[in-house]
Amino acid sequence: MEAHPARSATSDTPGDDFTPSAADGKVDVFSPQDEAAGGDDAVPATSSDSHSFVDHVSAVDTRAPNHFLHKRLSVETFQIFAFEVPPRALRPELRGTFRSVATQRNPDGGGSVEVLLVNEKEFARFINNQPVTATFTSNPSRRGEIDWKLDAPVDNPQKYYLVFRNSSAGQGPSLVDADFTASFE
Repeated sequence: MEAHPARSATSDTPGDDFTPSAADGKVDVFSPQDEAAGGDDAVPATSSDSHSFVDHVSAVDTRAPNHFLHKRLSVETFQIFAFEVPPRALRPELRGTFRSVATQRNPDGGGSVEVLLVNEKEFARFINNQPVTATFTSNPSRRGEIDWKLDAPVDNPQKYYLVFRNSSAGQGPSLVDADFTASFE
């Protein structure tokens, strides 16, 4: 799976990310032939454009953002949160922030965490302790902001997992305030 660069992340190295969608191409809208406009004798409109499956994709209804994570986490080794992108979602995106909280063991601001975004195949490798190339990985940090474009599935929902991994495991659990939303048009 090819990893996409984040538009903004903790590393302060924004990149450009482009995910093609039906909104980026021509979408034809077909309606039943109007009997009053010519009935069986009407000549269908012709087009010299070639059509692809994108021409026939219809967008999902506008859905409320999925605010799936808004809480304080205690990350001993890792914490995992799942969410789905519905079929035919246009411009799905994950946005969120995280911040380590000071504790008695880490009074200077808390331990560092690494944030990974993995799809189902990558997640299976992760939980089986196999090498993983994640869809997105942040550098270990005490705080960060993520704004990531997700793949837009055509036929089936796409499940993702947001993983918080403790980078300061020898210093005990990291307390992290996390606030993440998956949004779709």
